Amino acid sequence: MKEEEKILIEQAKHGDERAFKKLYDKYYRLIRYIIFDSIKNEEKTADLVALTFSKAFQRLDYFAENISFEAWLKTIAINSVIDSFRRDRNKQIDLSIDDEESSIQISTDNDPETDMIKSESLEILRIALTRLRSKYRNLLELRYFKNLSYNELSAELGIPVGTIKSDLYKAKRRLRTIFNNISNSNKTWQQPS
Repeated sequence: MKEEEKILIEQAKHGDERAFKKLYDKYYRLIRYIIFDSIKNEEKTADLVALTFSKAFQRLDYFAENISFEAWLKTIAINSVIDSFRRDRNKQIDLSIDDEESSIQISTDNDPETDMIKSESLEILRIALTRLRSKYRNLLELRYFKNLSYNELSAELGIPVGTIKSDLYKAKRRLRTIFNNISNSNKTWQQPS
C-alpha cells in the first residue's frame, strides 16, 4: 500500500471526511463498475455504491493494513450486491390490484430462482477468486475490474504482452476449474440423500 494512501486511511479513521473523500474519488469508478457489472441497474448501482462507501466509512476502524484497501472495498461491494440479491428475492415487486376485476397481479422483473442462482454464483465466484494464486487474482482484477488493456497491463506489470495473454488464459482456466469444483461440491451437498 502506498504511503499516501496509508496517511489518508489514518486521517479518515480519525474522522477526516476530506481524506475519505479522496479515497472515495480514487475508488469510485472501480466500485461502481463491480456493482453495475453484477446487477445491470443504474438506480440500484448508485444506491449500492453509496451503501458500500458508507459501510466502509463506518467500519474503517476494522480495516487491517495486511490487506489492500482496494481489496477490502471490493469485498464490501460484493457483499452489498449479494445482500441486495437476497433482499430482492424476498420481496414481491410491482404488486398491483386490478379494481375492475378484483384480482391481484404480481409482476416481477426478476425471477426469484434466477436471482438466487445469481447470488449463489457471485458468492462462489468470490470464494473462487480468493483461492487463486495472487499473481492470477491480481491480473484478473486489473484486466476486468480496472479494465486495463493488454498494453496497459504490460506497462503496469513490466511483463511482455504475450506473457500477459498467456497468464490471463491460465488464470481464467484455473478460476473456471475452482468455480466448477465449488459449484459441484455445493450441488452434491445440497442434494437429498
